[in-house]
Parts: sequence; C-alpha cells; structure tokens
Amino acid sequence: DEADRTLDDNTEAKPKSFYALSKFMAEDYMIRNHNQAIQYTIIRPTTVYGRYDRGNINRMFNLAKKRIMPILGDGKNLKSLIYVENLVEGLIKVILNEQAYDQSFILSDQRPYTMNEVVATMEKVAGKKVISFHIPTKIVFALLKLLNSICLMSLNKVMFDIASIKKLLTNNVFDNSKARKLIGYEPRYTLLEGLKKTYTD
Repeated sequence: DEADRTLDDNTEAKPKSFYALSKFMAEDYMIRNHNQAIQYTIIRPTTVYGRYDRGNINRMFNLAKKRIMPILGDGKNLKSLIYVENLVEGLIKVILNEQAYDQSFILSDQRPYTMNEVVATMEKVAGKKVISFHIPTKIVFALLKLLNSICLMSLNKVMFDIASIKKLLTNNVFDNSKARKLIGYEPRYTLLEGLKKTYTD
C-alpha cells in the first residue's frame, strides 16, 4: 500500500487488508496446487478506471464535473493506473498464450501519473475550469480522526477509512516491463484518451 520504490512481479507481497490477503491467498493456492493439466496465469492490474468505475477515479471525476477538486497533500505522488480497455487487451494477450502459462503479470498504463496530472487531465476532458486546492496531510488526518471520534460516540461506528485515505497520498508505482517483454503487452490508451472515453455528462 505504501512504497517509495517501483514494484515489480518479483517484489515480495505484503497484503495488509483482508481484501488484499484474499487475492494473495488465491494466487498462492493456484501456484501450489496447479498441475500440467491446468495451467494458470495471474493478472495483477493496477487501479482500473473507465466508464461505470465506482472507485476513487470516478469520485474524482464527479468532483471535477462540479468544478471543484480538493487534492490531498501536494498532489505530486505517483500512481500506476490502467484504463479498462488497456486491461482487456492485456487479458487477450494471455489467453491461450503458452508464454503466459504459470506466470504472473502486472498490467498498467504506459506510465504512472501524479495526482495533479490526473486532475489537470480531468479538467481538460470535462472542458470546465476546475478550482483545485491542496489540503495539507496533517490537517486531513486530524480532521478525519476528529470526525471518526464524533461518529464513534454518536453512531457507534467509524465513518472514514483512514487507510484508504492514506493510500491516496502515497506513491503506488508498478513496473509492467515483464508483460511487455513476454506477451507483447502495449497499452494503447493514454490517460487523456482513457478519460475521454470514460467521461459522461
């Protein structure tokens, strides 16, 4: 979840959430239990975006459409993303491809993007001037902790997942060179092109 270096297929997995752990356990099970009759290929996509996305990229796009965008931290942190059609092309590359048997592949766009770049590209696609402003990380976490404390006292539950918010502030950069070399994966769509195909009024 938090890495200041570029991660690749050989980086040791250290899942922190139950969600991440479930994926790791599925991979581990396939690796340990496959045989010659059943080959496996593991695909590890980075953050996927595209039409009908319900994750953070879609939430950011919805804010951009409203012409306001709070950016947590300085916005210079890098993220590896993948447009859904780039992912589909990567999946097509591994289907019935013997070079992909018993391998794992990271799939991502051509390069990582800063959060500032993502916001600027969303502004260009939406064709609207977006008022963006940076919120210092100390203020973000202090406010979230305060709100969580209030919610815990009044509603007996925590409303904001600090770990998920923290993920937005860190670098998450992944190397897809193995997929390019072994299966000829070449992501076709840039961030601008992907967001244009994602955009809906």
